[in-house]
Amino acid sequence: MTFNELITLFTRYIHRLNDIDVVQMCGLAEGTNNATIKTISAIVYQLYNQQFTKAATDNIAMTVCAQQPVSSFCFYIVSIDVLGAVKVTKGTNNTYVLPNTPQGESLIGAIKVVTDASHTFTSGTTDLSAAGITAACYDIDTGIAATLINEAQRKMERGIVVNLNGYPVRVSDFDHMKVRTQIPIVFGNYAINNPFPNYKELINAHLIDSAGHNYPELVRMEYNEAMYLYPYLASSHSRPLIISRIPSSETDLSPDIFPTLQFLLRPSCDTNYTLDIQAYQYSPDLDGVIYSTDWWTLNAPEILLLGALVEAAPYLKEDERIV
Repeated sequence: MTFNELITLFTRYIHRLNDIDVVQMCGLAEGTNNATIKTISAIVYQLYNQQFTKAATDNIAMTVCAQQPVSSFCFYIVSIDVLGAVKVTKGTNNTYVLPNTPQGESLIGAIKVVTDASHTFTSGTTDLSAAGITAACYDIDTGIAATLINEAQRKMERGIVVNLNGYPVRVSDFDHMKVRTQIPIVFGNYAINNPFPNYKELINAHLIDSAGHNYPELVRMEYNEAMYLYPYLASSHSRPLIISRIPSSETDLSPDIFPTLQFLLRPSCDTNYTLDIQAYQYSPDLDGVIYSTDWWTLNAPEILLLGALVEAAPYLKEDERIV
């Protein structure tokens, strides 16, 4: 099952909340005039705790962006501000990642543009149906349905309590969340940047030497305990025995959107090794563009649907936690 199919199934149970459709998709498509886009359906979207409406509109001029080269693909996002102005933002060429939504705007859609070996593409200048250009438009839900589904997914991956034979049991850290990588480390290394996006929790780590020998699992320990045992970063050289999770040292102390983590090795490396490390990571939010399916939608869509309906309970005033 795809994300959009799951959203459609969700609307069979809950269609409207507070007199607003739970799904708000604009029907993004190529516009009538050259180098334009259009929205086929009116949408309601939220910004700064306020509700706004955008009517269906044709011939929306695409924002001028940097040129996309030949033989490449790129994702562009379409967003809207409080005044209803629509903006197109270019992503990184040949990368399956949507660009960040501009501050103060709501994401309403995306466009994937593929160029052939002879033609480039420039948003705001080149038409989406020009020769050598293949474009696909995607809707991104600005309603509450997508939010509830992603909230349910994240909560289940954080851990949920279920009743098993009359006893509460916490279930978390599913197999599909496991990820493993190997990182080369050299003499003197003691701080390794966290390689995992959407990091949740370390599973284990061990060292492999240049001869291919696998050493025992590193002992996980709190930072202060590890530094008490091996306080000298520059001079305590031996085969690392301990791994700790620490925040990266920063000069800008404004809050991070994502934690900037490092793994501390104690003692510091006495020679070159490979660090074999496993962790749990959260699944990326479903968006219907880059992430249309994941383990949940393909293997347990009914659980994700139930979770989203549970998340909707407070809006329906059916949550026992609400007095």
